[in-house]
Parts: sequence; C-alpha cells; structure tokens
Amino acid sequence: MGSWHISIEGQGAHHNADFPNDANRMAHRFVEELKAAGHAVTRATFTHGGAEQLHEEDGRELRATPHRHETYTS
Repeated sequence: MGSWHISIEGQGAHHNADFPNDANRMAHRFVEELKAAGHAVTRATFTHGGAEQLHEEDGRELRATPHRHETYTS
C-alpha cells in the first residue's frame, strides 16, 4: 500500500456525442472504478489536442502544440 501514479498515452476516438468507448469516457469510468474500490484518487487528468515537443534531437527548437486538459477530482 502506498502512493501510485498511472500514465497512459494513445490515439483514438474521444469527445464524440454518443460513443461510449471514447477514451475520455473510458478514463472517467476507470477513475470511478478506482474510487469505488477504495482508492484515494486525488487527481485524474485527460489531455488531448497534441503532444508538446520542444526540441528535435539535432537541437532545432520547435513550436509547442496546444493541449486541452480535463481534470477529474474526488
């Protein structure tokens, strides 16, 4: 028993009107399952809209891609 952190990255459907398998809906359900099982979830965030990469391997700077966040708290 102790502190934990879960991080998952992927691509797929999210934020559709009537699709129960959208990643955002599935993430929310998983958070609710953790809480129902007695876990103390202090924050869960669903981020979408692109990844941020600040430098290429050759050192060139890149522009940051905007992110959108949804935070579920207990």
